[in-house]
Amino acid sequence: MTAILIGLYGIALCYTLIIIDLKRQPISPHRDVGARFNRYLLATWFVSSVFFGGRFFTIKPPGFFDITIERILFAPLTILVAFDLMRGVWRYRKDFMTETLLFILIGLCTISMFNHGFTAVNPAFPNPWFLFISGYLFPTIVYLYVKNRITGYEEIEFVLRVIFGVGFYLAILAYFEFFELRQYVYPQYINDPTVWLHLDRARGPFLNAAVNGLMIVFGFIAGVYLYSRSGRKILGVALLIMIPSIYFSQTRSVYLAFLLCLIGIGFFLRTDVPKWKVFALPIAIVLFLFLALSPRFATTERRAGGVMQIEEAIIRLILIERSIAMITEEPIFGHGFGQFIRAAAERYKGRFPIPGTAEEHQQHNHILGIWAELGIIGVTTYLTIVTRGLVKGARSIAMTFNNKRLRNLSVVLFIGMVAYLVNNLFIEPAFFLAYNGIFFTFLALAENLHLSLVGKSIVRKEGST
Repeated sequence: MTAILIGLYGIALCYTLIIIDLKRQPISPHRDVGARFNRYLLATWFVSSVFFGGRFFTIKPPGFFDITIERILFAPLTILVAFDLMRGVWRYRKDFMTETLLFILIGLCTISMFNHGFTAVNPAFPNPWFLFISGYLFPTIVYLYVKNRITGYEEIEFVLRVIFGVGFYLAILAYFEFFELRQYVYPQYINDPTVWLHLDRARGPFLNAAVNGLMIVFGFIAGVYLYSRSGRKILGVALLIMIPSIYFSQTRSVYLAFLLCLIGIGFFLRTDVPKWKVFALPIAIVLFLFLALSPRFATTERRAGGVMQIEEAIIRLILIERSIAMITEEPIFGHGFGQFIRAAAERYKGRFPIPGTAEEHQQHNHILGIWAELGIIGVTTYLTIVTRGLVKGARSIAMTFNNKRLRNLSVVLFIGMVAYLVNNLFIEPAFFLAYNGIFFTFLALAENLHLSLVGKSIVRKEGST
């Protein structure tokens, strides 16, 4: 009970400090109540999807799907998206190709599950329907919601505040997890010893260090944007606190994604003062950690800073070999959505055995996993979606050279998408709804920003309706 109270107090304190520090300009009387409701609903759902999912609280009615807090809050999002579809909001847009591609991808997954099954043939295998919901269907609904209802700069910055707040709280939890102060970790299911995966790392409410680490990175880059807007010292302190917590994930893909984010920020972020003054202390902290841990880099001990875990690399290489064999055999339509483990176990386990274990593994490369399961049609559709987002993000950066606010917003959205895609080269993200939801949120915001810059869509300015 004490741990729960401490956790609730910590959440309340973090958000109180952020709200107090990030006092915004008074909302114009011309702003409609609906815009505020839209962002508050999205923020409430996002926080609940991170912390209050199925492991926190679940009702299991017989013959019905599980009811969780985040699903209850997701229902109004879905209703509003359905309402937008029924009233035909897209007929006013000149570019709705991404929406079309997402519908095609959803259709491909659904047809594949009709052919290969909506449930797993073995209870130990992932459920295709769950992967579909958390990896594609619900994130697509989030994209549609954000694309049509988070369209003002105030709303966009509010979303970034929420992402920063969640990332900062995850960073604080990472300290508690890393230094074994687990009585202060909340929610307590993070400490569940029956789920052994990454228990020795900062795995957060996702029970996965790679996803938790990148969520902290998302919070960090959102904080960088907010700091560039306000220059408040408390934000700078919070960002410095977050840097070591990324190391506590002890995950190499997170390190790589964070490094790319730092490079993107260093090259493209606009600041009012020389960049060396802004980044001197963060770079000094990173260099200090690097020098302190460099003698241990060649070791296999993650906690000591080692990055030479060869066994995990061998497993991933074998999984890549399995994927290539699967793609070669079924290049067009794939082996069925959510069927990677089943197909690999039935047909490729003997040809590509994983040494030292009889346990089956999900593909740890998202792109190859899609290709193996949905074939060239599925992977081409997905790559077209993300490529469109990246291209529009890059164009927005180029088009906003003389506008600091829009330039920095474009940079953060772009590097956030890049970080997600890089991290997914080493994991399967379909299990984590909130994680995928952030990417699709960044994708929708980047497209809205680009459309506003080229004059093909109305993105509300501050004080306008």
